[in-house]
Order: sequence, then structure tokens, then C-alpha cells
Amino acid sequence: MKGSDKTKGSVFRHYQRFFTRWKDGRSFSKEKITVILSPHLDDVFLSLNEHISSGALGKNIVCINFFTSSDSQVDTKTALSFASVSRVTKMRSAEELGFADYLSRKGVNYIPLFLGMQDAALSGYYKFIATTVMGKMPKLPLVKTLLTKTQETRIEKEYERLQIQEMAKTLLARFGKNVDKVLIPMGVGEHIDHILVSKLATKLTGKGRVGVYCDIPYAYYSGFKTAAQLHMHVPKGFDSASVKKFDAKERIGLFKKLYPSQYDKGADNAIEAVAKMPGEVIFWRNR
Repeated sequence: MKGSDKTKGSVFRHYQRFFTRWKDGRSFSKEKITVILSPHLDDVFLSLNEHISSGALGKNIVCINFFTSSDSQVDTKTALSFASVSRVTKMRSAEELGFADYLSRKGVNYIPLFLGMQDAALSGYYKFIATTVMGKMPKLPLVKTLLTKTQETRIEKEYERLQIQEMAKTLLARFGKNVDKVLIPMGVGEHIDHILVSKLATKLTGKGRVGVYCDIPYAYYSGFKTAAQLHMHVPKGFDSASVKKFDAKERIGLFKKLYPSQYDKGADNAIEAVAKMPGEVIFWRNR
């Protein structure tokens, strides 16, 4: 057989599989999926692992991770370069894929997407924290209901500049009618990346059942001790609560194993406190 004939034969065999699929009407178009919006590459594990691994959110999950270009790890050096960002970004992406492998053993199909946006640590976020700690400026509480007009304006401008809403809507549209549930962080605490993504809770309509989940460990750092306290800081209309307790020792061990670049013992107290009360919390938007 001539070279060109061999190539044609190979191409035919390649597409023949898809002809068969079409003939048999095979499709996953009727399968339901849950889409989780996540600021960073450990937030979903920390905040929702019990809900996910138990199957409470379904067996097919897509996680859209927004701020995935990062140099943040427990032993981050002061030097910052494209090389350091590349190294840590690859490391953290691999950790998230490890979480996907862990969930597959639980019978959950988990696809993490990496949008590659720069996390706040690569801009002025740490400078903001440092000047706060050193007393150069007053501490700015960024919990939603406590935002000043200046802070709200700053966040709104950043939200529009980064086109958070446009990206989320475009990606959700790609999954179309498969989308059964969409989960968005509450944005409690002071981390601007979380607050930016949390704004989508009131922006997304017609995208299946929408819920907001408690950001762990930020709920602990912000002083939220009960589901009732958390409910005071979610948008109106999110009233149906799903609460799941989890084993703190197991969560800490998994965190250390799955996300070693992010784990330090300082997180133990936060995880232990949240495990006791309130646990993992989701508030679903009223139908």
C-alpha cells in the first residue's frame, strides 16, 4: 500500500469509531453535572470535600478554578519571577489533579479547569496586608455587609476589569443543559479573589440550581461559628441549607497529602474549629 493510502486507511479507522457512536446514538448529553466555581486550587477540597466525596452533589463535577497562576506556597520565597510562578503553578495544578484521582476512587468524576488568571498574591494583595499589619493603614473588613463605598467601588472595578462574569457565563454555556447545579463561594473573609468570585451568586440566572458555599478556613478567621451567622452574610433568597460535618483529623491528613504545597500546621486549628461548628455549609437559592 502506498504511503498516502496508508494514511487514508488510518484516518478512516480513526473516524470509524465516531461513526459507530453516532449510529448507536451514544451521548452524554443527558447526564447531569455540577459546576463549582473556585477561586484557588485547594478551596473546593477544603470547603466541600464531604459534600463531593459523599455523592451529595452528584457523580459528575466540573470545577472552574479562576486564579491559578500563583507563586503561593507555604515556603514562598521573597524573590518573584515568571520562573517561580511557572514552577508553583505547575505544582499546584498537579495537586488539584491528585484530588481528582482521589475522588475517582470515591466514584466521583471530577474535571478541574484552570483559567490561569493571576492570583492576588502576584499584585498588591500582600502589600495591602503588610501595611495593615504594620499599622500604616486601618484594617479594611471585606465581609460583604461591612464593605465601605470605596471598597465596593474598588472591587466592582476589578470584577469588571477581569471580566469574571463573562468568563463564567461563557464556560457554563458550553455545558448547556447538562448543568444541574452551580456552586459559588460565599466570599467571607478578606481575600479579594474570593470576594470577586462570590459576586457571581447574584449574577447567574437560568443555570440550574445555584448555591453558595462557606469558604473554609476563612469562615473561622472571620469569626463565623454557626450556620445562622453565615446565613446573615449571603445574598437574599439563599435560604435552604445543606450542612455536613466532617472529621477534622481526616481532613487535615488529606490536606497534607493532597496539597503539600499549601499545608502548614497553622491551618489545623481552623479546620478543627470549623469541623465542630458549623461544618461544611451550602445555602441554596430558593426555587
